[in-house]
Amino acid sequence: MRAADALLVSLAPQPELAKFLPSKLFDCAALARPLIVAARGEAPRVAEAAGVALVVEPGDAEALAAAVRRLRDEPELATRLAAAGPALGSEYLRERQVERMESVLAEVAATGRQRRG
Repeated sequence: MRAADALLVSLAPQPELAKFLPSKLFDCAALARPLIVAARGEAPRVAEAAGVALVVEPGDAEALAAAVRRLRDEPELATRLAAAGPALGSEYLRERQVERMESVLAEVAATGRQRRG
């Protein structure tokens, strides 16, 4: 993956996948490569907000090819998308998410103890 000029994160256009946020989005972003996200819903929303990807409609081969050509033809765009990737990748590290979950659980447990006490 490190040898690639760009990386693709794709999800089928099924409605239930629109809420899905694949871990490969963060793994790919962490490699500091520009991304192309072919998905609907949460994954493209996060990728665009972080400035790491071009987004295309899943299953649209012409749009995918156009995105690849755009990254080839606009090296400054590719560089900008790639540079934003490590920040997104580190924000969503599994270890960081575990820490956040532990913090939430500890807070809930403390609140429960206070109510009983």
